[in-house]
Amino acid sequence: MMLHHSRRFFTSSTRLCSSPILAIRKEDKSMWERRAPLSPRHVESLVKQGIKVLVQPSTHRVYPMSEYVKVGAEETSNIEKADVILGVKEVPIASLIPKKIYVFFSHTIKGQKHNMPLLDEILSKNICLIDYERLVSNKEQRLVAFGKYAGIAGMINVLSGLGTRLLALGYHTPFIYGAPAHNYPSSSAAKKALKTIGNHIQDGVLPKGICPLIFTFTGSGNVSQVCKMYSSIKKTFKYLKGECTFWPCAKSFASCFSMGFRRKWI
Repeated sequence: MMLHHSRRFFTSSTRLCSSPILAIRKEDKSMWERRAPLSPRHVESLVKQGIKVLVQPSTHRVYPMSEYVKVGAEETSNIEKADVILGVKEVPIASLIPKKIYVFFSHTIKGQKHNMPLLDEILSKNICLIDYERLVSNKEQRLVAFGKYAGIAGMINVLSGLGTRLLALGYHTPFIYGAPAHNYPSSSAAKKALKTIGNHIQDGVLPKGICPLIFTFTGSGNVSQVCKMYSSIKKTFKYLKGECTFWPCAKSFASCFSMGFRRKWI
């Protein structure tokens, strides 16, 4: 929406008539946050439309600062001149600039109690908030939401955490060889690690005291597409079919449940 209609967006949402200014703020809610609201490719498109783009420097952002500068963005810590400020996660209350247009996930739409002070400050500073969560289609379907990589990262973290938890309970398993998602440089590297874990399980090294292990994936949205990555190690697993009776040689199971609890076996 913003890229295709950016000029109209600025002229209708700001008082400017010539040179609108957009800013990408650095993410400071979490040290693990590496996402950016716009990629250098998006910024290049906006600059070509005559929109000035300011980018706050960040040592965490997945895109190097040099890539933004290369396509025409300006590196600066001061974004007070911007008309529209884009982020990903909540903006700290102390960092809110009055009378600006902010675009980010505020996590207030459901009345989340912990973020009500943030919403109060937004109102008191006369800020226009555009929440990604409320960018929806005519059918009320969200246009900005988690993608498949959110599911992949979540699954990798679950398996890594499972290995740590089982070790604390006295069970050494192949899952301990898996690292948290942020430790892998790419999804292909993580997939390779999962296959290694799968090979160890195939060799029969899972302790009998924790078998069988059952992994269930629910839903049919973007995040649930992680089933496809999980299936890369499917030779390791037995699959539930109809009424299931566990037997001693079965080490682990996997199944997917979509909307309405309709079963789909991977």
